[in-house]
Amino acid sequence: MDKVAFYTLRSLIMSSQKKRDLLTCLSEELQAEIHTSHGEDIEITDTASSMCKQLDAIHFSWFVPYLRSLTEKEAKLFISCLPTQQTQELKEALMLSQSFPKPTALAKKYLTQELFKTIAPESLIPCCFLPQHPLLTLLDLNTTQLNTLIELLAMHDLVVEIPQIISTQKLKLIDSALTKEQSHYLKNLLSQKEPVIFKKIGLSEWNADLDVLKNALTQRGINRLAKAIYPIHASFTWYISHHLEMEKGKLLTKLSTATNAPQAADLLKNQILLLIKTLNYQS
Repeated sequence: MDKVAFYTLRSLIMSSQKKRDLLTCLSEELQAEIHTSHGEDIEITDTASSMCKQLDAIHFSWFVPYLRSLTEKEAKLFISCLPTQQTQELKEALMLSQSFPKPTALAKKYLTQELFKTIAPESLIPCCFLPQHPLLTLLDLNTTQLNTLIELLAMHDLVVEIPQIISTQKLKLIDSALTKEQSHYLKNLLSQKEPVIFKKIGLSEWNADLDVLKNALTQRGINRLAKAIYPIHASFTWYISHHLEMEKGKLLTKLSTATNAPQAADLLKNQILLLIKTLNYQS
């Protein structure tokens, strides 16, 4: 029995007036597990509200398609329930006027739940039910932090090809496309052997277009993140993808597949955890 099923069963039994009778219907092993799991008890009576708490972390771009399908008055009603940053970003994206309604607390709760439903799949589970995993700390990162993580992960792909480039001019061009953090991280990686190697970026045929290189590196960073989180749970992938801009989030979901080498996901996990520590993103 997985974690979600177990805690759902436990909550239903322990909240019932006939819990003693219900417990006798279970195996002795399961009864013992229910009695000894007090320290891990989870409140699941309002999972919809629990999931809606993640609304604050979702990038505003995911709401744009739905809000554009509404009248301005309806869109403003939903937007007024969101945190200040999301509200401002949606105002600009949808080119709305500054006057907004002020819904009651009860109305806000209802509207945020309805807005969440427009983007969340029915199979989505609350974060508290996700399998225990070191990478769950990614849920605490905002869009900017995730993007920085992706930018640095891409250096693990770049470092494989850099030693094969003999053109000084091309090396200078590549360096000009990198952030200071990327350049510093790349230099550190050059003294190490990369344990997880994917298909080459193809810098030998690169036409010196910096935008092409930046886009390729972004895709490589997202690929490493996607492959690392794939084994955890589809709902976890959904949450992380929605912390990113829609275009990047969709790419993360697309690339979230199993790696050919069984140990690769674990190696990628370690790369991410080390970066989180290096960037001081630990809560």
